[in-house]
Amino acid sequence: IFIVRHGETEWNKKGIFQGKLNSPLTINGIETTRKIAKSLKGKKIQYIFSSPLTRAQETSNIIADIIHAKVIITPEFEEMDFGILDGRNIEKAKQEYKDFFSRRTEDTTYKIHTPFPQGESYFDIHQRTNNKTHALITKYKNFAVVGHESINRIIRGTIINISLEIAVTLRQKNHEYFEIDIDSKKEQKHSIF
Repeated sequence: IFIVRHGETEWNKKGIFQGKLNSPLTINGIETTRKIAKSLKGKKIQYIFSSPLTRAQETSNIIADIIHAKVIITPEFEEMDFGILDGRNIEKAKQEYKDFFSRRTEDTTYKIHTPFPQGESYFDIHQRTNNKTHALITKYKNFAVVGHESINRIIRGTIINISLEIAVTLRQKNHEYFEIDIDSKKEQKHSIF
């Protein structure tokens, strides 16, 4: 199973929370996605399960064209809803909501269960993705997921069978993808840079 984060977007470059909003891929994001696709060639991937958000669909379509896979839009894999922070500068939001972000850093239980203001928590997205992830593992072999950093943390955690406390600490850059062996539950990071 291959877990891909969407290519770099304009808002990634500018440090803006995207969440459920859309921002186009940068030229670098498109080029990196092409490189990821070339490294996935020969992996016998037939299906790409993509978040419905434009940045993930664009990434999925670039990869699908190169590796000749079918893209299936998967609503459960839409990015976490950052609520009123969607579209806001990350650093400014961290200053304005200092207590919220401090508590998230200090207390994993708080981070898992406390939603973003008017948005979702990691527990919410675990509830949203868990059944779909298990259904895909049961039904398909050699597939890819194209999602977002927050959602991919939870999907990876489910596949490799780790606790939410550990899953919420997982990171993934736009130029990285993870290859997971379903039998051993081990993942290998691939970086294009």
